Amino acid sequence: LQKSRRIPRFSSGRGGDEIGRSHGVSDGNGIAFVSRIGEIYPSGFLPISGGNVRDRGLIESYRESQIFCDLRDKSLLKGKCGACEYNRICGGSRARAYTVYGDYLGPDPLCAYIPKGWDGGFWEG
Repeated sequence: LQKSRRIPRFSSGRGGDEIGRSHGVSDGNGIAFVSRIGEIYPSGFLPISGGNVRDRGLIESYRESQIFCDLRDKSLLKGKCGACEYNRICGGSRARAYTVYGDYLGPDPLCAYIPKGWDGGFWEG
């Protein structure tokens, strides 16, 4: 077996690489988690419901609930994730931000990258 030397190229269109794989953290951005009782979450690790499939349905909840709309709007990100030039590619972990700061739009506390021009502290929200 020969090891591949191919390096994935990223397209500028849909996001992701040349075969359509996405990248970054996708909590609530293209995915949803439906619990056994019908609650709709942005991921299995972010415990904020965006509705229930029995009330509004999956598609309507995904398109219209506040949490899903917020998570898709990268301009709402706070702290260094909001200032980061890669926030449309990465987005940081919204579940980790919620766990540490109580705010799913806060910065990813485990991201070691310091955005260009960021003058806040390493862990600041």
